[in-house]
Amino acid sequence: DLPPIVVLETPRALSFMDTKPEVDYYATAIRGLRAVALNTNDSTDYITALL
Repeated sequence: DLPPIVVLETPRALSFMDTKPEVDYYATAIRGLRAVALNTNDSTDYITALL
């Protein structure tokens, strides 16, 4: 029942984003990445081919 939150971690800082526009921005970015990401087997094949 908790509202969504984005946590950004870097070597020097930790940031928490909890406003709707901030959360929506990162949710859209993640959806875009998931849409183009390879599945586990295809990722393994791709990395093997690169090596």
